[in-house]
Amino acid sequence: MALNHSMSRTPIRVFIIEPHHLVRLGLISALSDDPGIVFVGQAETEAAASSTLEGLSVDVFLLNDEDGPAGLDTCRRLRAGNSEAGIVLLVADSNSTSMLNAIDAGANACCLRDITAHRLMAAIIGVSYGDLWVDSQIAWQLMDKFRIIGNAQPSATAQKSDADCSLVRAGSSDDTIFLTAREGQVLKLIVRGQTNQAIADSLIISLATAKAHVRSILSKLGVDHRTQAAVEAMRRGLV
Repeated sequence: MALNHSMSRTPIRVFIIEPHHLVRLGLISALSDDPGIVFVGQAETEAAASSTLEGLSVDVFLLNDEDGPAGLDTCRRLRAGNSEAGIVLLVADSNSTSMLNAIDAGANACCLRDITAHRLMAAIIGVSYGDLWVDSQIAWQLMDKFRIIGNAQPSATAQKSDADCSLVRAGSSDDTIFLTAREGQVLKLIVRGQTNQAIADSLIISLATAKAHVRSILSKLGVDHRTQAAVEAMRRGLV
């Protein structure tokens, strides 16, 4: 059952890292219904994939690696060596803490291993567009775990100026982050998974300005990339 992924753009190039040969074949077979997804390689481990990846363009890594620290280390190495590619991680259970650790390590999507092919295709397509994707069972746990604050729309005055505003972690008076009003808007869009161009379009600012705001936010949050910023924003209750 294909998702009718637009053929007006280049097909999504997927590389599978999965230790079991039959599982890799099953994933390829299950996802081949969508003509907008092409498989450019497969390997048992990230180390085995290293030589194959030289000179290869990959849009999304589909990773079903070891659970625990070893799997997170694989995510970190893939992220470090492929900063522009998305990472879809298949996980064994819906533990929300493990999911946050995976995203902090560089994963863009966390899917339970019993996910349907249709939903896995949706995750891959979403990640290819720069989205963050979380399995619904994990998302419900996150809704229970985090108190989401700061959803009010900025006032007209705040939209017109970048006056500093304090965004404070829920339940803490000591962990304060100072963001401008515009940075607060940009952070919300980062958490929603929007790309720099989408942020620029949403806020009617230039792409260069959007990138500058994103860099400033990453610096203030003390993180290296936007997926970590989204995790940190949720942890601090900033969005």
